[in-house]
Amino acid sequence: MNDLEHFESLVKESPNSARLTIKGGLFLGGTQLAHLPDNLTIIGDALFSRTQLSRLPENLKVTGTLYINATKIKTIPNSLKVYGNLDIRKTDVKNVPASVCLGQIIRTDEEAESATNNLNVDAFKEIYNVAELPGQLDHLIKFQNKYGFENFCQGFGMYVEDKNIFKHWTQSSELMEQLVCIGQANSTGSIYAIWRCNEKLPLDGQPIIAFGDEGGCWIVADNFSDFLRLLTYDSEPTLSHENIYFEKNDEESEHHKKYVSYVKKNFQINKLKTGAEVSELISKAQGKYQKILEQAL
Repeated sequence: MNDLEHFESLVKESPNSARLTIKGGLFLGGTQLAHLPDNLTIIGDALFSRTQLSRLPENLKVTGTLYINATKIKTIPNSLKVYGNLDIRKTDVKNVPASVCLGQIIRTDEEAESATNNLNVDAFKEIYNVAELPGQLDHLIKFQNKYGFENFCQGFGMYVEDKNIFKHWTQSSELMEQLVCIGQANSTGSIYAIWRCNEKLPLDGQPIIAFGDEGGCWIVADNFSDFLRLLTYDSEPTLSHENIYFEKNDEESEHHKKYVSYVKKNFQINKLKTGAEVSELISKAQGKYQKILEQAL
């Protein structure tokens, strides 16, 4: 089964009224793709260059860059949301609504060469509903933009996603309104989120939750500073309904040493060296918030 056939099978299996979410990007450039379903979310980049597409679906959301260059697409729907760049080279698109793209509109080869595919700070501001990002969060975005996704802590990478992603774990609309996705927690699809559960605390003073791809929702840090420290252990979590643990292996992420030095220099955060230190950090946070979270779910 090729990539297009796999995607089409996912569409067939998805209920007509449901929002289909594709994680890890969708790369179908140069294929016979001619149709995309409405209510599609793509976490990562979406490559549809040189396909048979002639229109974009309603309520398409792409957290990375959307490539529709060299297609028959002529109009951009107002319901489109792109958090990265939008590549419309070699199309008949004349106008792009100002609200659909938070990155750069790429119309020429020269613009494509100069465009960066970085995390967009404005996209995070919009999702987090803040005028300015807390300093530590802003620093983490800039660090990832420089050193890359999954390149400084195993399995971890930031991306933009709205509250609808949490429907996989809870049906509580109140809880979903309080959650803000940070990004990927491990390579199998778990995610980290800030839980805005205390109105008296700033955004970076709120606890962090790990949502498991196979189930389980666990508090992992008391605040964003402790979360940054958790990343210094360079380990991705394994989650279940019963527990969460961080198993250390012998591999070190390519830029992990740079990350450890960075948070030490900028925030006086010391590296976690042992599993016992990890357990202590998590246990402290769970003692404050885990039971409250279980009730909220």
